[in-house]
Amino acid sequence: MSEKTKSRTVLIYRVENKEKRGPYCSGECARVSTNLYDNRKCPTPCNINREIIRDGLNLDDFYFGFKTLKQLQSWFTIEARIEMKEFYVAVYKVNRKYCYFDHRQATFWRDKASFQYSLDLRGLKKCPPA
Repeated sequence: MSEKTKSRTVLIYRVENKEKRGPYCSGECARVSTNLYDNRKCPTPCNINREIIRDGLNLDDFYFGFKTLKQLQSWFTIEARIEMKEFYVAVYKVNRKYCYFDHRQATFWRDKASFQYSLDLRGLKKCPPA
């Protein structure tokens, strides 16, 4: 797949609710009054889809998330995270061969990921610049 590194497994940070639906599928991005993401710096989840479709795969088999908490925090503003009351950060462990990465997000097979733990979305501290 896309990215080759030494580690076989990675942790992926995914914003989801108790039904395991992300904010785009659940309609949350329409409900929250602040911008959930800045479309000048953050693509919609479908931007990575070309690679998945090219490989003949079904998008319904995938989840979208982030390689780092810093990516997540740059996508969702602090104000948006505060308003997203029914969401949390689910941390999944996934073998790298079941992931697609680009510079802003990670896409991974749902059935190849194992849930590890969750984090409070509102409690995330702002990450310092790289």
